[in-house]
Amino acid sequence: MINKVFINNKNNQIYIFTDFKNNSPFNKHKWAAESFLSGIKKVLPKPKTTFIPIRGVHQSIDIENDDFKQYMETNFDIDDVKRIYKKSENSKPLPLLKAKCNNARNLESILNNGLKLGYTNHRVEL
Repeated sequence: MINKVFINNKNNQIYIFTDFKNNSPFNKHKWAAESFLSGIKKVLPKPKTTFIPIRGVHQSIDIENDDFKQYMETNFDIDDVKRIYKKSENSKPLPLLKAKCNNARNLESILNNGLKLGYTNHRVEL
């Protein structure tokens, strides 16, 4: 079933959203290379990413360190970590990190158990 159809005015492409998995009628037909001027391509949805706050992380922890980044990637499947700064003149760093988690299973484990950095278990919530 076709759920939604629209034309992107920026790139003049038509987008057709369906709930077909593999047996789409669009895949059964042999389309010419110049169909709709640029051909037809199947686009898969982007993997779901969730941003989580990690509270209570001391300001002295260097989150730009390669060892820290590798530890977060290996143990928690967290790609991108940024420190949150206070919105004021001096931009003081807060004990709060913003992290991007790509794996739903690891996210559930982190939410239930927290995140251990060094000897401290940090609270994580959505």
